Amino acid sequence: MCTACPVRAECLEYAMRNWTDGAGEGVWGGLVAADRRAIRRRWLLGVSVTDLLGQPPAGQPPARAGAVDDAAPAKPAICGMR
Repeated sequence: MCTACPVRAECLEYAMRNWTDGAGEGVWGGLVAADRRAIRRRWLLGVSVTDLLGQPPAGQPPARAGAVDDAAPAKPAICGMR
């Protein structure tokens, strides 16, 4: 749902910067709270959110090149960042 969003990186950046203000829960930047916790340490060390979004979450294998998702495209959700 968030993969094609034009403000995905900004959304994740907001969640990382506002962690204690409730942005630590829910889906932000296309990542659930557990995924954001897994990358937060790298973000705190200075890795940009655009770099983090290009990398798989810690402990997950990289996406296969040319992999096709057979699922029907999801209906776009309403996002407060757009």
